[in-house]
Amino acid sequence: MLLVQFTQLYFGWRTTLFQLASIAICYGTIVAAANSAVMILSPMEELWTFALFAIGALTYAWMLGHQGVRMRRLTHLFDKAREGEFDEPYDDGRDKFPDYITQIGRAYNELRVHLETIILTDPLSGCFNRRGFQQLSAREVSRGIRAKWRVAVLALDVDHFKRINDDFGHLTGDEAIKEVGALIRETARAGDVVARLGGEEFSILAPDTDEAGAMHLADRILAAFRSRKFHSVRGQMPITISIGVAADGAAADDVVRVLTARADEALYVAKRNGRDQAVLWFTGMRVFDPVSGRRSVEMSAVERRLSREIERLP
Repeated sequence: MLLVQFTQLYFGWRTTLFQLASIAICYGTIVAAANSAVMILSPMEELWTFALFAIGALTYAWMLGHQGVRMRRLTHLFDKAREGEFDEPYDDGRDKFPDYITQIGRAYNELRVHLETIILTDPLSGCFNRRGFQQLSAREVSRGIRAKWRVAVLALDVDHFKRINDDFGHLTGDEAIKEVGALIRETARAGDVVARLGGEEFSILAPDTDEAGAMHLADRILAAFRSRKFHSVRGQMPITISIGVAADGAAADDVVRVLTARADEALYVAKRNGRDQAVLWFTGMRVFDPVSGRRSVEMSAVERRLSREIERLP
């Protein structure tokens, strides 16, 4: 039995069956030889004894194999959790004989909701973090490709956020980020993916949304900011937001990356044109001074630094 256990655990079913078949052939040969030499009185009794042993060994090997399959299912789930994916629960309904492995699987199911929150959510704003945004965006784009949706990305940046930190301190700035994140989540639609990408930068993926729908969402967010009195700054200054908007058909897996770059370009234009507004990206949009005539498909590091410089201007 120890040999069967070792073989099943480390080499799998095929090797185990080959091992048992080899043992059966060898044992049968020995019984036949002993019977020919009249060394045993009842060869059939010996064969029945071996048959019972083989049945017990196969049953034992099956139990070990079943446990191995369930352990591999758990290992697969934990591997996915390490990568930040928590979509798949442990299916304890497939366990015909619940035991400690089943209890571990059920504990994982209870814990995975909390793990998802910890790994994919920005603790300050309550929105998804960059990793969560990428993961959920990939899922929505896959659905969009199948359904032939248009998808939109909104790039949002809080106006004059540096002034909040300079005039009120970084703790107040953190409180402002909490309020901003909560307001964006309240204003966005139920199916939208709202994320904080860093600092005062937020992003929204709007599935099944065209340009008109995305601009409508952006205008609604602008109106919400204009009418809100933020407690973090004690009403001493308004907090507004600039938004870049881009939309396109969900035709490829990299559509979010492309739309994010376009929305960043439109956001730069919104900042340059006075902030507190939404700008829709269009083909040929110039992200630098019109005199230079330079265009960009993606927001470069230089453009991002220029955007930050514009933010510091009075």
